[in-house]
Amino acid sequence: SRDYVQVDLQVFPVQSGDQFMLCTDGLHEYVELNEIPQMLEGGPEPGSKRLVSTARRRGGKDNITAMVIHVL
Repeated sequence: SRDYVQVDLQVFPVQSGDQFMLCTDGLHEYVELNEIPQMLEGGPEPGSKRLVSTARRRGGKDNITAMVIHVL
């Protein structure tokens, strides 16, 4: 157990239409990076649901969480 949290921080410009995905290791171990753009087609909410269901189908048993942020 640690008494601290180490945070990675990046600052970069964003544009309208950009999408960002935050996920737990329960998802990223079961979905390949090159699969993500196609799964996010149709919007953030259905895209995040597709990502989670794909990870579950592929054997994910850990906590599987995905949050997709769409910049307006």
